[in-house]
Amino acid sequence: MEESSFATLFPKYREHYLQKAWPHVTKGVSCRLDLIEGSMTVSTTRKTWDPYVIVKARDLIKLLARSVPFEQGNTVSALGSFKGLRQVRKIVEDTMKNMHPVYNIKVKQATVSEQRKAERQSVFQPPPVSVDNRVCSNLLLSR
Repeated sequence: MEESSFATLFPKYREHYLQKAWPHVTKGVSCRLDLIEGSMTVSTTRKTWDPYVIVKARDLIKLLARSVPFEQGNTVSALGSFKGLRQVRKIVEDTMKNMHPVYNIKVKQATVSEQRKAERQSVFQPPPVSVDNRVCSNLLLSR
């Protein structure tokens, strides 16, 4: 199996932050942080089963090296599952429309609380009773 690897240089002032964040980066691929050269390297291993994980790791080390704040520009990078990326996309598009991201969180919490409220109320409601047509007709005839 062939090994893929990517390297990125980072500025000296990012060393302290990278030392703190590096344990979170090293999951899934082989990573190396060289503080002397000021470089980060990610590479695949024999245990790597997802071929796209190396591309995600490359993008991550580029973002860590650049330290570009979120507010600058119209570019957003996100890593994660497809469902999570859809949620990120919705929040980012709403933010570009001048809607605060907290609004999305509050709407989601409100729907969850409504679902929980309905579940709690259903516990106290009696189960539906099925009425047999023959019983109803006998009751009507007896009157």
